[in-house]
This record gives sequence, structure tokens and C-alpha cells, in this order.
Amino acid sequence: MTLLVQVATDSIRARRRPLAVVGLWAWEAALGLVLGSQVASVANAAYGRHPLGDSPLFSAGSLELLDLLRHSASARAPLISSLVLCAALSHLGGLIPSAAVLAELGFATPERRAPSARDALSCAFAAFPASVTTSLLASAVQALVLLSGAALASATLGSSQLGEPAVDLRVAGVFAVFVLAAGAVGVVADVARAAIVLHHCGALDGIEKAAAACRRGPLAIAWSYAWRLAASWLPVAMGLFVTSRATRQGAGAIGVILVLHQAIVLVRAALRTSWMARSLRALRGRLTERAAPY
Repeated sequence: MTLLVQVATDSIRARRRPLAVVGLWAWEAALGLVLGSQVASVANAAYGRHPLGDSPLFSAGSLELLDLLRHSASARAPLISSLVLCAALSHLGGLIPSAAVLAELGFATPERRAPSARDALSCAFAAFPASVTTSLLASAVQALVLLSGAALASATLGSSQLGEPAVDLRVAGVFAVFVLAAGAVGVVADVARAAIVLHHCGALDGIEKAAAACRRGPLAIAWSYAWRLAASWLPVAMGLFVTSRATRQGAGAIGVILVLHQAIVLVRAALRTSWMARSLRALRGRLTERAAPY
């Protein structure tokens, strides 16, 4: 493995590592293909011999789609199970490409070049055990927070008359607070995984470093995450708007939708990479630091 050094804080930018963005896009595109094929198998089983293929599923009114959902009840349970399993495995497997991107952003060779894919993956595999531990801890805490919020919201609703607008707003407000708390846990977990890669430390040490970084500038960290999260959903909304109004059918329309879909994935990957860079900068502080050996 090549000796890597930490880059200066001000140089940790997603735009300086375009190949990292492309790599993250490739991973998410492949993941989408795997998950999408699970859903497509149900449609293929029902409409595989239809003269128009699965195009009736996209007809206005969605009557055919609703009919498919109704008559594919036997396939619903195994489909949901496989999707949940794939999602869980992809989340854990996604820690490796995410850690590789963090290594690409935070390190360079002594000649100030980007780390090779081999070196980035070596860093990612070294950080994988601690990253898994951090993700499992964060998921457990988030689940506990959301369950507590649901219980408190249910108690608030049960103690008041059902249907009152003020009560509905109060319940929504109570649950929203817990959703924000769960989101804050996710932000700390993201910064902790960045600390694990940057400092080559364990899970608990990474969480401690992440908590310290978030305490130094909680509003700045929250804003950095919030605007990127909101921006990542804008292309999704635009894509849904465009595809819902697509009247043409055939290979041309499918090609346009495919390109649009991958453009959305690429934009989201770029924003995700930008957030990773911001996490690394938060760990390093505001001042530019000298390079240090990994």
C-alpha cells in the first residue's frame, strides 16, 4: 500500500475528486439495477407474454398497476423479504465504497496526487469493521428514538378527542421532534465514519471525535446536511414531474427516461460526496492543517 498523507483542510472538496463521484454513482446505479430487477420480476411474470409488454402498467389511471398489485399477493411477501434483505446488505456493503470515497477525499500521495483505487479500497476495508459497528449502533439508537416518538405521539392522541385539528398538529409536532433527533443521530454517524477513515480509529473513538466536531459548530453542520438533503430530492421531484407527463412510448422514451434517471443518480452522488467532504472538514477544523501520515 502506498504511503498516504492527509490533504489540507481547505483542499477537501468533492470537485477535486471527480472520479470519486463517478465511483459512487456506479455503485448506486448497480444497486438500483439489482433492487429494480426484484420488482421487475413480478411484472414480467404477469405481463411477460402481453403483446405490449409491461407498457399497460404505465397507462393513465394506473388501473392495470393496481390490478397487478391485487393479484400478485402471493408474490408480495417474498418480494418484500428479498427487497428488505437486499437493502440491508446494500447498506452494509455500501460502507466500503463510501469509505473509499472518504479516503479519496481526505488523503493524497506524497506527490499530491489522488490515491489509487487500490489504496482507497485498502483504507475502506481497514475501516469496514468499525464502520459496521457505528452503523449498527446508530440504527439501534434511531429505532429507539422513533419508537419513543411514536409512543409519545400515540399517548398524546389517545388523551385528546380524535379529529381535533389542534391535536393533529400537536401529534405531528411531537413526532417531528423525534424524527429530527433521529436525523441528528444519522448526521453524527456519518461524521463518525469519516473520522474512522481519516484517523484510522475504532467505532467509539470515531463517535467521540464526531460528537466533538458537531459540538464545535452544530448549526453549521446541521445546515450543511439539510441543504444537501433538500437539494438531493429536487432532481427526484423534477424527474417524477417529467416522467409523469411523458406521453410517448417506445425505445426513444425509455432511453430518455433512462438518461434522466442516471443523471439524477449522478447529481445525488455528487451531493453525497460533497457532504462527505464537509464531514472531513468538520473533523479537521476551520484552519488549514499540515499533511500528516495515515
